[in-house]
Amino acid sequence: MDKDSSPEDPQDKPPRLGWLVWAYLGVLVVLSFVPSPVGEGGPYWTDKAFHFAGYFFLVYFFLLATRGKGRPFALVMAAAIALLTESVQDLLPWRQATLWDAAWGIAGASAAIALPRKAMLWLLANFSTCFFVGYLPKAPGTWATGFTLIALFFAPLSPPVIFMLLLPLALLAFWSADHAESIWGPDPRKVVIDEVLGAGLSVMFLPKTVIIYCLAFFLFRAVDILKPPPVRQLDRMEISGAVVLDDVAGGLITNLTLWALVLFTPIEEIGLRQVLEFILAR
Repeated sequence: MDKDSSPEDPQDKPPRLGWLVWAYLGVLVVLSFVPSPVGEGGPYWTDKAFHFAGYFFLVYFFLLATRGKGRPFALVMAAAIALLTESVQDLLPWRQATLWDAAWGIAGASAAIALPRKAMLWLLANFSTCFFVGYLPKAPGTWATGFTLIALFFAPLSPPVIFMLLLPLALLAFWSADHAESIWGPDPRKVVIDEVLGAGLSVMFLPKTVIIYCLAFFLFRAVDILKPPPVRQLDRMEISGAVVLDDVAGGLITNLTLWALVLFTPIEEIGLRQVLEFILAR
């Protein structure tokens, strides 16, 4: 296919990442049965948004794998899973079951069912570029990293909730990046969802301080550009979605480095004002 083809052009090639449907379903079921990271005192909209988005992407991935076929089956499957998980949650003392959660999940599945195939592929291509971010000038990967870390720093979300978001984001990153490469060629510059995922992993479960998040930005970008082992080896792998693997490794390397600093240095107690005063004193 011509690299300059429009993202809206239908892709008739068989999907190479259909297994992600099963991986995503497994993640969705596990998250349905573990203690809720939102908590009973969490915002109402957050919990319902997770149910809506969770089942939207379940059906969305299924329809991508079947090239838009089996929509009635997909809706029945999603509704059955939503009702079944709520029934099981009713037996778990650490979860609170409600039909409203199942209703929001079915609403999300219905929204995915309503998407024409052209819209599904358009969304997939734009997920890979994070819509406008991938088209920003000079260094779109740096822009994506900065926007991600700023959003996570100011978002009123607990670390477990952020982790719960990163799991489906990882699956979406692999699928959308693989689709983007089929349109624009190997490792397109405009594809930045891999940087978004890597940046999210770089601050996973870390304390929210300005210094730590600034260090995460610089360390992650340095690892992504210099590509030390095993990042370089992963970047050269010729498999579906390989463009994402090096950023996953870079994010985890950054995260482990920052955790070492948190555990063995007083970095968590250092504020931005102290750093500026130290620099100005020189």
